[in-house]
Amino acid sequence: MEANINYEDEFISRRELQWYTRSNRTTASKEVQEIINADEQGNRIYVFVKKDDDEGREFYYMGEASPLKHSAEDRSMQDKNGKSIPVVRLKLQLKEEIDADLYRYLHSD
Repeated sequence: MEANINYEDEFISRRELQWYTRSNRTTASKEVQEIINADEQGNRIYVFVKKDDDEGREFYYMGEASPLKHSAEDRSMQDKNGKSIPVVRLKLQLKEEIDADLYRYLHSD
């Protein structure tokens, strides 16, 4: 069972997303390396988001993205018990900008 962690994924712009991997991953993890090197390996990354878990089970499709390799960094987050858990923060660049109204909605409180 994965620890209850509050991820800080967020759109930086209409084309760029700061994203966190699942917990217990580092930049050396096979799964993370496949994401970082997705373009070279012919892997495709599709981005789906929802603003809040209170919205139910529906997600918004944001489109296809490429990793910004230089942005990958090992980080840590605390679980609900205060334990430090490794995670990787990475920026993804969408192939196309998302709709301005949707961007504003995702940024609103």
